[in-house]
Amino acid sequence: VKFTLTFSEAVDNLDVSDFEIKSGGATGSVNAVAPGADEFTYSLTVTLIQASGILDIDLAATQNLADKSGNALTELVPSSEETYDFSNQPSSVSTALPTQLFAGQKLNISLKTTDPENHNTHITRVSLPDWLSLNAPKVSTVVGTDGTGERDGRESPILMSPTGTALDNDGNLYVLGNNKIRKVTPDGLVTTLAGAGAGDANGTGTEARFAGVAQIIFAPDGFLYVTELGNNKIKRVSLNGEVTTFAGVGVGGQDGDLSVASFHGPRAINYHDGKFYISDKNGLRVIDGDGKVSTLSLLDQDSNPFTFPEILDFAVTSDGSIYVGASGDGIVHKVGTDMKVSVVAGSIGGDKDGKALEAQIGSIIALELDARGNLYIADATYRKIKRLDQQGNVLTIAGNGNYGFQDGDPAQAEFRNVNDVLFVEGGYLLICDWSNRRIRRLDLFPSLSGEVPDDISGGVMSITFNLTDALGLSRNQ
Repeated sequence: VKFTLTFSEAVDNLDVSDFEIKSGGATGSVNAVAPGADEFTYSLTVTLIQASGILDIDLAATQNLADKSGNALTELVPSSEETYDFSNQPSSVSTALPTQLFAGQKLNISLKTTDPENHNTHITRVSLPDWLSLNAPKVSTVVGTDGTGERDGRESPILMSPTGTALDNDGNLYVLGNNKIRKVTPDGLVTTLAGAGAGDANGTGTEARFAGVAQIIFAPDGFLYVTELGNNKIKRVSLNGEVTTFAGVGVGGQDGDLSVASFHGPRAINYHDGKFYISDKNGLRVIDGDGKVSTLSLLDQDSNPFTFPEILDFAVTSDGSIYVGASGDGIVHKVGTDMKVSVVAGSIGGDKDGKALEAQIGSIIALELDARGNLYIADATYRKIKRLDQQGNVLTIAGNGNYGFQDGDPAQAEFRNVNDVLFVEGGYLLICDWSNRRIRRLDLFPSLSGEVPDDISGGVMSITFNLTDALGLSRNQ
């Protein structure tokens, strides 16, 4: 929280020791003091950690203030005292833990957390049985290995140029790439669902042909939808591999009924509130529940028409706003429900974490939202995964920037060409690593793992964690 303090005389030599926080049960610290817009004002930055209360910032009893001539101040205007009413509730573990354990039982449980203010939470161990481990999030490989060509099966399946992923309701993973859709069952069996090389043909299984596949989603109607850059179409695919054309008649930007609507290089696709959202070289297109195609008319902040360069990816929020990543820069734009476009993160420069508008992102290739409203950003230039949180901070959560392949610690993980990110409700991201021919998994939460010993005794077993939110509010659970 930032405050501006105004004094009745010009002041200098203020520092954090000149202030204290008191009253209302509020706790925290004054961690920055800086000159304001003129010699009568100062900017004060405070970190709050108390759960709730009234924050009262006043001059400390040990104040040592002087005016520009070195004379001590004896009078301050009322605005030198600021009050801020805030509420910050503690985080909690939301994962349901087993109520019964059996000898030999193997546990691997993702510890998801909830926070009333949507803060990201850090979990540490307080007390656990010796046979249980609290594991930090990691990067791992879900499917794919080095090799040439393509190979189905369970043993070392080989992917080629994966560009997108989708999950159905039964946990089957669908990988789009090389003009095919591969299916990966929960137990690791890889098969080809549809496609057999470049072309444009409907049909079932290998009868179907795609060209320039870009993204794939699983929609609530139980079908997969695929965008084709090469054919300027959106194809619908059943879970038994039957492919039909859903939208796209020729190359262009014609709106209207699906029977006449055309697209030019459809790339990204999302589904929200009964509508399909698709990006192409015409902008953001919408297919409503009645099969009508329209193009969103975007505006800048002065209500003038606004046009993006080619949109590489976008993500639709719960209220219908749209985060957009366009080619050629590292700027995250947001399209409000009023169709006005604003910049919410990123600045031209390089690779730097920090406050949203001060952070630097090389180039955005993929965007994805999680259930809390955190936005995940794949940076194609620096080969990193970044997170824009609800408090307006951009933080690198995976990738050391090197061009390579390395699983394990997210800070040391290496990617080559990330080009799609999918959030999974289990608490992780699936990442298409195109040049590494792999689908990678990035855990968003720590996990509990271990094997129940044979000599486990009856009774109640206690497990305690410490949870600390982004503002420093800490509790044991």
